[in-house]
Amino acid sequence: MTPGAVPQPITNHLTNRNAQDQARSCTADTISTENYTLDTAFARISSAAAGSADQISEFKRTKYGFSAESLPLVETISPQLRQQITSDGEIPNAGARSGSEANSLPTSFRVAKELKDHLEHLWDSSLCSSTKRTYSSALQCFLSFVCMSGIMFQANCLPMVNESLLVYFVTHCKSVLKLKYETIKLYLAGIRFYYIRAGHGDMLKGCDQLNYVLRGIKRSQNNVTKKRLPITADILKQLWKVLDKGAFSPFVDLMLKCMFSCAYFGFLRCGEITCQNANSAQFLHVSDVSLGGDFYMLKLRTSKTDPFSRGVNITIYENTVFKPVHIMRSYLQVRNVLPCSSQSPLFINDEFSLVPMLRDTFIQHLRSLLMQIGLKDLDYAGHSFRIGAATAAAAAGVEDHIIKDLGRWTSDCYVRYIRTDSEVLRRAQQKLCNFLSQVYWSK
Repeated sequence: MTPGAVPQPITNHLTNRNAQDQARSCTADTISTENYTLDTAFARISSAAAGSADQISEFKRTKYGFSAESLPLVETISPQLRQQITSDGEIPNAGARSGSEANSLPTSFRVAKELKDHLEHLWDSSLCSSTKRTYSSALQCFLSFVCMSGIMFQANCLPMVNESLLVYFVTHCKSVLKLKYETIKLYLAGIRFYYIRAGHGDMLKGCDQLNYVLRGIKRSQNNVTKKRLPITADILKQLWKVLDKGAFSPFVDLMLKCMFSCAYFGFLRCGEITCQNANSAQFLHVSDVSLGGDFYMLKLRTSKTDPFSRGVNITIYENTVFKPVHIMRSYLQVRNVLPCSSQSPLFINDEFSLVPMLRDTFIQHLRSLLMQIGLKDLDYAGHSFRIGAATAAAAAGVEDHIIKDLGRWTSDCYVRYIRTDSEVLRRAQQKLCNFLSQVYWSK
């Protein structure tokens, strides 16, 4: 397109005039503008600036040409903007385009369907499966609230959102849905993800009112959560005795011993050895275990601290108390008797159901065993093995950096997993008193 040319969509909406319109004159009382198009106006401006003799005598002539007020008038603003101006409406800021407009592509842009599908796959791959499920629930909750509020929006499109709507939404989550502060924050993160994905930008940016309301929710709720108790070595020994006597089937008993020792000595999270549902693709494979002489190596393909699924190897060494390597070797021999391949699940629900071990099934078995040894089962959870391992390591005097390496912690948040017994605190305070007494009498 040459400089000064008018785009085709504009010329399509302009009234076509022939070349004779350029020579049409105006009366002395008024200057008619209704017959001008951009093309004819440009031609008229050119001749006016040049001081052409064809100009109408009523136009004001200067030595530099014709004055600006005598030049042809052309409509330069849209009817919508003119209506806003005449009705005292707010004039939109030309520089503050919406996110969808700023990120929109030209209408002439064409992209292959395969490229669109690959882009959608990349968006989906940016989140782990559990986060995607949570974010999807958050969006559905928000859209339901918008519908209940009487706000209309097109199907397959996100509704327009402002800070006031978000404030009422979080209030609804707290007062009606009885959601905790942490869950509400997670829901907002999910909604934010979908709006960014749709090209609308960060709708939480600059929401000062929302931040204060969230602070009010946090202060109004009882945020003191009940800490999960650790499964210590003593508890693990008692669980061993029950399993050796036969709590479930021989296969399940052996598998649970293998899972318990693996979770304890490997500082594993519950989600790293179990699955949320039977259709999950994230589970330990039989091929993920490599046996050595006095150790075995467990490959975690993905974990909470490995969002890009680079994988990490967990090495568990043999000991004479629980014999985790011997148990793993025995379990693999039994597991290979069942229908099995290198890509089959390492831990399964039972010998009759070859689906990966479900989280609910694992916790159900654990709490059943805890009740048999006289403990309150609800005080323990799948993370109790990881908590117990961190607590035992700290009590044994293991250096901090070693504990962080064993648990694959990248910060000092591992201290939240360490449980200090009340008797330990009592002895520590007694030592403090003795120390003060010695200092006092030495003076």
